[in-house]
Amino acid sequence: MVALYVLLNAIVVTLLVTLLAQRKRVRPTSLRLGPKKKEFEVEDTKIEKSLNCFINHNGHMWDAHELLGVPAGCSMEEIEIAYKKTISAAANKDSMELAEAAYTSLKSFQKK
Repeated sequence: MVALYVLLNAIVVTLLVTLLAQRKRVRPTSLRLGPKKKEFEVEDTKIEKSLNCFINHNGHMWDAHELLGVPAGCSMEEIEIAYKKTISAAANKDSMELAEAAYTSLKSFQKK
């Protein structure tokens, strides 16, 4: 019984190997290194300013507006008020540092 099982496995493996060996090889596609075609034309060259300001703090990326609880695009006065509220409500030193980093990045972001 074991000999029959080994014989059947050997036949199946042999058939698979021969079928895979006879399979047609597919040629890889060639690279098209010629000049690229323009897909679209840009008529309006006006560059819009982004409203989001992101900061990296302790390996995490944060939106500075969300940290201070103000909407994107608000005035510097609103940012200062929100910063003072956040600092006064900060529970630990890390959250104070995070709020300060958000405020300084928004202050430099608003000047641009």
